[in-house]
Amino acid sequence: MKNTDNGIPIELVDDAEQLQALAERLHTLKEFAMDTEFDSFNKHYGIQLQLVQVFDGSTCFLVDPIQIKNLDPLWSVFKDTAICKLVYSGANDVDVLKRHGCNPANLFDIQIAAELCKWPVTSLSAVLQQEFGITSDKSIQAAGWGNRPLSSRQLAYAGNDVIYLPRLKDLLLPGIRQKKLGAILQEQNIKLESASSKDYFPKLNGRQRKVYSRYSQQKLLALKILVDEHAQEMNLPPFKIVQDSFLEEIVQDVQLFLKLPFPEKKFHYKINKSQRFKKALMELVHSIDPAIGWEHKRRR
Repeated sequence: MKNTDNGIPIELVDDAEQLQALAERLHTLKEFAMDTEFDSFNKHYGIQLQLVQVFDGSTCFLVDPIQIKNLDPLWSVFKDTAICKLVYSGANDVDVLKRHGCNPANLFDIQIAAELCKWPVTSLSAVLQQEFGITSDKSIQAAGWGNRPLSSRQLAYAGNDVIYLPRLKDLLLPGIRQKKLGAILQEQNIKLESASSKDYFPKLNGRQRKVYSRYSQQKLLALKILVDEHAQEMNLPPFKIVQDSFLEEIVQDVQLFLKLPFPEKKFHYKINKSQRFKKALMELVHSIDPAIGWEHKRRR
């Protein structure tokens, strides 16, 4: 298909043979642009890579990691220190790539360069609007990237995330050179490469640590850990199993929950069918002593 904004071809790469051909093509280049789309505890559990975009200067390739299980040929190019990879606000991309077995090297982050040059806007959508008059449809991004097939609007949107990066680099480099910011930019790009991914684990937020007593914090955290374990099994974000706010209601008023446990609209329908989850939750609930009180008592 053709990109609806500027006619640049977009090719979907969804099998091993196509991926190998793309990797061989990229290995011949000095630089290309890249981006990723992923789900981060939105529709699935954890951080799941759902699309990889690559622009070689003439064609935009959209690699489908859902259809292709072994992405090693592409990862070998991303790791190649002789090839520069243009990214935009690449910290999240580096994080998700590392989670999927790739440590990208030789990165050039366009957003870092824009900030050093003190551009008035630095989000990609705002920069595309400012420099090229391109309006990004955020509803496409919010729709998610896990369903197949991807719509033509999704393909065009994903392509726009990479096809303008070489032009943006060309616009920024004169300012970087004029202000002698090359060393700082290089330092920031190297720092980006070394960013480490952070493991997720259930924890209390700041408000919960402030509001609840130490005893109730322990009980609330135990509930969150139980929910998280079952969320992993069902490949659902924990908030879709049950909202944090309802777990807090349980801790605050155990007896009220016991009068009508597992109200239909409070728990995901799948979890309501799990007798193992219900038994474990009820054991935790019965272990909460309402006489202790749930509020954190401040000293006067």
